[in-house]
Amino acid sequence: MNHNLQTNFQLQKLPFRLRRRRGVAEIIGTMMLMAITVVGASILSYFVNTSFDTGNITTSTSSDVTANQIKLLEYDTRDSNSTTTPLLGITNVYNKHDEKLCGKTCVGSKDNLPITDGTEFFVIQITNNSFNSIFLDNLQLNYVIHKWDSQTAGTALNLSSNLPTGSYPHAGTFSILETSTTIPPLKQTATSEIKSGQTVNILVKLDSTVPDISLNKVIRVLLNVGSFHPVEFLIESGGVI
Repeated sequence: MNHNLQTNFQLQKLPFRLRRRRGVAEIIGTMMLMAITVVGASILSYFVNTSFDTGNITTSTSSDVTANQIKLLEYDTRDSNSTTTPLLGITNVYNKHDEKLCGKTCVGSKDNLPITDGTEFFVIQITNNSFNSIFLDNLQLNYVIHKWDSQTAGTALNLSSNLPTGSYPHAGTFSILETSTTIPPLKQTATSEIKSGQTVNILVKLDSTVPDISLNKVIRVLLNVGSFHPVEFLIESGGVI
């Protein structure tokens, strides 16, 4: 008799235990969901607050969008001479065959053509794929600023003789050449403006404060196009692409 009562009592208790376990599981599950929600909200709040914090805005502005649309098409930094193809095929744009891009050690005659011991040239070709014009007033080459040479404005590129008879950028400056024609005389643009959809060659003459650049070294180029961030390119000295 007692055995039967004990068995019946255990059978009656079994559903209660199952209900209790099920209830505990539901509480744990609810707590886990709440924890995940709190953590997710904290992470979202952090990123939202960071993105709108003054000085750390990463959302693209119109200027940043413009910067992202400046594309490097080609460059030529070869240690070339008159027996080879000129830089990017631009007539008479040669360097001195001296196993380097001469900067600092050419300070004595920096504005001369490279063949007569002036600082050396390199050329980059970019295109402006944005909807707006950009104005390239300066660029940095390995952290040294090179400005647009206003003395070349609207003049025909002439590398047949040294300055002032010739017409090309002074040391530490650059000029802008349209790519619509390759027939000499090539005209250097009248302003630093690069219009929407326009492709140009930028002819840079190294500043005499730039340490000589050995061949096969990385050159860091930053273009200041008026955007929040400059446009950065990494190119190789002595190379062509």
